[in-house]
Amino acid sequence: MQNTHTRETVIFDFDGTIADTLEEVRLVVNRLSVEHDFKSVSSEELHEMRKLTLSQILKTLGISKMLLPIMLAKGTKQLRAKIYDIALIEGMKEVISMVRGKAKIVGILTSNSKENVELFLEKNDLVGIFDFIKSSSKLSGKAKCLKQIMKNTQSDPSNTIYIGDEVRDIEACKKVKLPIISVTWGFNATEVLHEHNPDFLVNTTKQLTDCLENVLK
Repeated sequence: MQNTHTRETVIFDFDGTIADTLEEVRLVVNRLSVEHDFKSVSSEELHEMRKLTLSQILKTLGISKMLLPIMLAKGTKQLRAKIYDIALIEGMKEVISMVRGKAKIVGILTSNSKENVELFLEKNDLVGIFDFIKSSSKLSGKAKCLKQIMKNTQSDPSNTIYIGDEVRDIEACKKVKLPIISVTWGFNATEVLHEHNPDFLVNTTKQLTDCLENVLK
């Protein structure tokens, strides 16, 4: 009998999960704050910001939700210029390699652009590892994209798992009843991720490896 807990499809988030983009995103936000007249974020304030959800951050900084699509487009373009300066999360290359050896389908779902992800993967010798790279055009649109991915790959929540670093990743997965492993080294801090009850919460890439090896048996 097939183990119903075995996952055959693994979907990774990109920013903050695979790529260490947190500081560069802060700098992008600060450049846009001058242009669009909202509060900037200092290095010291970033620690507290990681404890907030996206909606709370927007309220704190005075950013209109209507401005988000414009910010995402401009921010993605600015990140492209810095993509070769952004580091791969330490240990993540080994995690991805292990997953590729065990899972049938491995992909990326990101709010960043497909081009940025491809440039980053090329820089880090990860070209050809992923079966797909799906870009969500909206910061809050991951649930719809996850549904589409599962339809396209003929996967479902019983054999799929997502890996992300934000509360909105947890919320998206809950909407489509998809298990999620939340990592604590990205955008949101441990305490706020824990409050939103991910299926798994890991603090290191070693813990992520152990968790994935268990669900990919």
